[in-house]
Amino acid sequence: MHDTAREIARRFFAMYVHDRSVIVEIGARDVNGALREVCPGCGAYIGVDVEPGSGVDVVVRAEEPLPVAAESADVVVASSVFEHDAFFWLTFLEMARIAKLGAVIYVNAPSNGTYHRYPTDNWRFYPDCGQALELWARRNGYDLHLIESFIAERAGDIWNDFVAVFMKGPTPSLDRVQYLSDDVPCTNVWRTGETSIRRPRELSQDMLLIERLRKEADSLRAGVAQPEPINDEAAALISEIKLLRERLAGLIHRTESVHKTLDLLDAFIRTNHVAGGASARCEEDADAAAPASPGRSGSSGDTRGERRPDRRGGRQ
Repeated sequence: MHDTAREIARRFFAMYVHDRSVIVEIGARDVNGALREVCPGCGAYIGVDVEPGSGVDVVVRAEEPLPVAAESADVVVASSVFEHDAFFWLTFLEMARIAKLGAVIYVNAPSNGTYHRYPTDNWRFYPDCGQALELWARRNGYDLHLIESFIAERAGDIWNDFVAVFMKGPTPSLDRVQYLSDDVPCTNVWRTGETSIRRPRELSQDMLLIERLRKEADSLRAGVAQPEPINDEAAALISEIKLLRERLAGLIHRTESVHKTLDLLDAFIRTNHVAGGASARCEEDADAAAPASPGRSGSSGDTRGERRPDRRGGRQ
């Protein structure tokens, strides 16, 4: 569980959970951290997942109804789960089914980030998803209201979280509503009863960072002054990119050196192979042209009738 998923969940529980709350978590298996760790004391905490493991109280097969009674939970949560769920919209209806009237539903899902299969990675969520889920629940007979949704700014990790909070039942009194988006750095905020988005931003945080880096690169190429300083996170990423570029340049240089060495070695082998072949031919030609030695028969040295030994050990 990455840093912002943990921290936003902690703030959510502090706002909405009391000591008698019955909480149901979808996707509760502790892989790299669990929501249960940041939940204060409650009446009951039920962890549901498709496979057994730490933090799992109830195992359910994928695409099957949750084995939880209708209108039995005060709080229903799903964090870093919907991206892996092939039919998350059906899971969301099940969350609405088991929620009591007045219950709160919390969803946290990635709006960006790496491809991470568990066992599949299917979806990313954008600013208007909360309204779409509210509409989907209403069309299926669940009186659900979107309290708020937003895209959280990332902290130390790479992820931007889409966060949505829903309430089941009549529209809540606005003077009693608490908003996570007041405490969490975020953009593209939708709130119940409002028709316009707060803190709108078209570019994602990744795209903004890329744009700033592009401007910096253009400035460096043009030899002009540096652009305005950017935040520490962007500066750290720039330093990392520069370091990776230096390492890549070193690898390219070493690769080129190896190729040059191989080329020289190949040329040396070819040259010696040709020279060796030519030397052997010259020796054979010299042997063929040399006069015959006197024979051992005691004659005047005429050896026209004698056969000369072959250099290879046979006879010609």
